Amino acid sequence: MDRKEMECRLHERFSWLDSLDEQNSVLGLVFCKSGWYNLICEMLTEIEQVYNSKNLQLKSIDLYEIKEKYGTMQTDVGNCIPEVYEIVERYEAKSEGVCEVCGAEGSLHDIDEWLMVRCEKCFHERKRRFYKRGLIT
Repeated sequence: MDRKEMECRLHERFSWLDSLDEQNSVLGLVFCKSGWYNLICEMLTEIEQVYNSKNLQLKSIDLYEIKEKYGTMQTDVGNCIPEVYEIVERYEAKSEGVCEVCGAEGSLHDIDEWLMVRCEKCFHERKRRFYKRGLIT
């Protein structure tokens, strides 16, 4: 699934996300590959559960973006209760073990100072494409 489809699915499942404008166009919430989709869903579900257990309004959360940064998932969030930051930190740490491309077990790899979490299969495919393009030798 591409980024737009992933964001639309997230919006369908988590209607409290303000990632779509009035014309249902993707505004840009997700900037990572679909291998982290399940991880993102688990994180957002846990956030929902905490808010629901405290009878708080989910719409009050400012979720700015979910992206890959320095190889791992980074979630920029604000205007939320402290438990959300703890959940986000836990899932960002979990992303270090999940391939961003396919969702399989992965690890942090470095290709010519470019950090990425990949399973062995996706890592070797990416490395092959870097070689083919002459980006690494």
